[in-house]
Amino acid sequence: MNKIISLISLLLLIPSAFALDIEVTDPYMRELIPGTQVTSAYMTIKNSGDKDITFTSVTSAVSEKIEIHEHTMKDGMMQMGKLDSIIIKAGEDVTLQPHGLHLMVFNPTMPVKAGQQVDVVLHFDNEQQTTVTMPVKGLKPAHNH
Repeated sequence: MNKIISLISLLLLIPSAFALDIEVTDPYMRELIPGTQVTSAYMTIKNSGDKDITFTSVTSAVSEKIEIHEHTMKDGMMQMGKLDSIIIKAGEDVTLQPHGLHLMVFNPTMPVKAGQQVDVVLHFDNEQQTTVTMPVKGLKPAHNH
């Protein structure tokens, strides 16, 4: 009987060992600028766990190529570069925002227009992932509030 109780206790612990301590707030994607084939997406990712988590990639039906990018200032010039991953420290958050960390969405497979919603899957180390539904916002700030 004790073996069964121990086994049940172990099985109850397994899901929590693989639980994703991630909370995503304020996600959105910009609508596609007419004549271009690239847009960007933003959000805040909070790690509420007690271990650092590495954000490694993004997948979505909207595009076969979504990359993590970062704007940096170098020699007085704003530059954008691809990142392989972002470490989100335990108990902290990382904000993806214009002119900072962000997602670049290349060659969307469908129109990306204000008022739509796009699902993206955020992938983390240890094969963890979470799906985020992002509203698509217009290009003009007046339409975003």
